[in-house]
Amino acid sequence: MITKESLPQPVKEASERNRQQQDERMDLCPAVYKENKIPLHYYFVYMPSNERLLVAEDGRVPAEHEVEELAGRYYRYMTSVQTIRRLTSDNGVKLTDKRYHTFQDLLENVEKNVMHLATEMIQQSFAQFSDLLHTIREQQLIILKHTDEAEKLMNDTIEKGTFTTAEQELMEKHVNQVIQAQYTIAQKKQETMDSQAEVFEFFKEEMWLDLKLMTYYVRLRYLRKELWNEDEAVMKNPDSPALLPDSQDDQFDAFIKHKLRNERKI
Repeated sequence: MITKESLPQPVKEASERNRQQQDERMDLCPAVYKENKIPLHYYFVYMPSNERLLVAEDGRVPAEHEVEELAGRYYRYMTSVQTIRRLTSDNGVKLTDKRYHTFQDLLENVEKNVMHLATEMIQQSFAQFSDLLHTIREQQLIILKHTDEAEKLMNDTIEKGTFTTAEQELMEKHVNQVIQAQYTIAQKKQETMDSQAEVFEFFKEEMWLDLKLMTYYVRLRYLRKELWNEDEAVMKNPDSPALLPDSQDDQFDAFIKHKLRNERKI
């Protein structure tokens, strides 16, 4: 891991010269950019302005146009890292194997013991409810796989103090796989809303006839609450689900214009 103490002296001096006020805090980012034919660049954040500075390993402070691509890479990489950290700290529904099989057993029991009382339309609606459970589990396995791999990559690059173009692009792929899986779950929930309502309406009408029906109704309500997150993010186009910003993105343009402390070419 690169620390302020391990910085080359010319880099330290350059970062100090670019302070704009004496009490300004200067943080060295947890990773710096390195590529085969590009010199190592150290990346600093000045607080509280949140302005950034890239310094070459020889202490030279390149002009903005020289490091705009590097700044873009770093912006995209840190956006990915922040997304992964948010996703892995999410307290939303996580279907463990035990819970998944418990819910699956519930649906199988309902189908075996209750669905013969329902109309064909209700039976079809119930089948869609059951399919929702399988979809959530399949997509959550994808989410867990890619968040785990992204976390390992993030920790590795932090430990090395460097990340390459290939590592940055791989991190984005992991994040976009997660977002695509989240979209698939949200879409499936949306598609089955009417079916779920029909199933629950059936139980409301029939549960007073049999204590077993009432028991299943209560357990199904619990299942639905576990599976349904009322705070779903707004769904995007499934062919391009909330992809990370590229160098032409408005957010990045604003970042370069207002936050990059490297001098602009006049």
